[in-house]
Amino acid sequence: MFNDDLRAIADDVLAGSTEADTDTLWMSVVALDWPLVGVPESSGGAGGDLADALELAAAAGRNASPIPLWETGLAAWVLASSGLGLEVLQRGGVAVVAPDQQVRLESSATGLRVVARVPAVTWLRPAGGVVLVLPSAGRVVALGPGDLGPASFSTNVADEPVGDLVLDCTAEQVADLDPALLPAFEARRALLRSAAILGAVERCCSMTLDHVRDRHQFGKPLIALQAVAHGLADMTLERRRLTSAVQEGLDRGSLGTALAARAVAGSSAGTVARIAHQLHGAMGITREHQLHFVTRRLWAWTDQDVTTRYAEEAVGRLVLAGSGDDELWALSTDGR
Repeated sequence: MFNDDLRAIADDVLAGSTEADTDTLWMSVVALDWPLVGVPESSGGAGGDLADALELAAAAGRNASPIPLWETGLAAWVLASSGLGLEVLQRGGVAVVAPDQQVRLESSATGLRVVARVPAVTWLRPAGGVVLVLPSAGRVVALGPGDLGPASFSTNVADEPVGDLVLDCTAEQVADLDPALLPAFEARRALLRSAAILGAVERCCSMTLDHVRDRHQFGKPLIALQAVAHGLADMTLERRRLTSAVQEGLDRGSLGTALAARAVAGSSAGTVARIAHQLHGAMGITREHQLHFVTRRLWAWTDQDVTTRYAEEAVGRLVLAGSGDDELWALSTDGR
């Protein structure tokens, strides 16, 4: 896909991670510097480019890894792009774009005071850091684990931790928000999420193919049945469509193509999960079967960060903002 060599290594490390101890798994990826891939070495990162980060995100989705691998990498990229240190992310962390009604900044004798309550932040954990991107205030704020106030924590359908971000503290690090950073962040987040969904879609396809080849009914394998073959073809089409969309977003590097990939990812996730469970039958919903680890992530990720509908509408707004059909033609065909 994006880096064949890294793909093989990532699958070796993350294979079976649904049963692994999360702390042990996190220490393993930290030892490899994977949470900092895509962040320049000059800023304290591991180097590499966005293609490498996408490969790791896809591997995390393919193996249903219960760690914030690419999410921490995205937060680290924001910090590095803002000239801030990465220390707050030693135990993992997330980047949150918060509207001004959820966050208040006040000057105090000890620095900039942050008062906030941002609901339902995925991968918010007591031990993790938080990076706030505040478009209205024009600031990037980094906060360590000790800054988090009391909050209720739960899990989403994918068993990922979710909590309300409650803050009333002095910011550890603050930087002005570069106007170019926000669209670049949104594009990077959309592509990373799309790559994670793509990895999960790949796993659904491979598991379903194995199942319909091995399972027999009426004296022949399920794949010999026309309806089953058609379902498998539809899954394959969705996987290829999503692969092309993410690759196009990576190659073009524009916000429009990244959001288009995100829209395709949301659409493909629901279709693939539905067909996978149809072809697995009741077996696929049992706790002992591996399929649900992947499909529950597809259901959770479809509208995480931004909704699929938001991505579709955002692409539409970018196209309609042009003076004619040239923008749509370029977005669809790269001008060829």
